[in-house]
Amino acid sequence: MATEPIQTKLDEESVAKILAKFDIDKMMKFFTNLISVLGEVAVKLADIEEENKEIPEIIKVISANPRLFLTRILEKASGEEVKTLITAMLKMDELSPKLSNLFLLKPEEKRKIGEELIALSKEIDEAYKKAREKR
Repeated sequence: MATEPIQTKLDEESVAKILAKFDIDKMMKFFTNLISVLGEVAVKLADIEEENKEIPEIIKVISANPRLFLTRILEKASGEEVKTLITAMLKMDELSPKLSNLFLLKPEEKRKIGEELIALSKEIDEAYKKAREKR
């Protein structure tokens, strides 16, 4: 996850090199696409939260006292369901440092994380459905 340091003070030569590569059309397309994607993510997140209003509050409670949560969830869910949930939480925890630095990563690293998240989502969904069928 090595990223190149961003130079904060540019001299005339550095500015000239950047401007030689600068393409306003590409820059505008990049920014408009980026803003659109961020907007779509925000809207989707809002939709998910509205459909599951209690979940953000539950997540806050879990974060405050994970041991108590895990004890109580063991009483309520099957072993397979709990295993699936904990696996998902651990994998998300593993990816969270990369997600918090997403804009600093190279495109191939961003793509890899995106693909990992999509695969994780499918894996968790399938495991949870199988666990529910066994109930």
